[in-house]
Amino acid sequence: MIQGVAVASFEQAQGKIKVEAQDGLHFSAGALLICSNADAKKLLPAIAITPARGQILLTSSIKKLPFQGTFHSEEGYYYFRNLGNRVLLGGARNTNFGEEETTEALTSASIQAALEQYLRNTVLPNYKQPYSIERRWAGIMGMGANKLPIVEQVQPGVFCLLGMGGIGVALAPELGKSAAAMMLR
Repeated sequence: MIQGVAVASFEQAQGKIKVEAQDGLHFSAGALLICSNADAKKLLPAIAITPARGQILLTSSIKKLPFQGTFHSEEGYYYFRNLGNRVLLGGARNTNFGEEETTEALTSASIQAALEQYLRNTVLPNYKQPYSIERRWAGIMGMGANKLPIVEQVQPGVFCLLGMGGIGVALAPELGKSAAAMMLR
């Protein structure tokens, strides 16, 4: 396994999958598993995957944080949890789907404002002590057409594991086993 190499293209040749990386590296393998999720369209244009940016913020330490646990609301479009005595809050993609269908992993003012409003009005509605937002970031998810993960062979020797719908951290270990089993058949 080679990690951290951006694949530019692949082709079948002489019973192998020949891979060309963006930095000029070339190698071949007996099988290839594409699991780049939102970037999969670059290698598999026929697969129905839509990029979906997810944005998150993390507060400073909050004295007497009034909750512990993990919570979801608005059909999972908002999610938050305590991280020690801080709030980790993400979501708000539903406030501007068009803007969030991107592979650009940068935060946007509109989504961050929606997250801050949700933090003030829903997560900490009665909290009067000062706190701040210490970190903000974004990541890119891949959404399939029917909200089900795609685990399939796309051509001889080439397989994909894509479209985790925003819950890839939970699904990937088991689906990875399924993909490995499929590749070993």
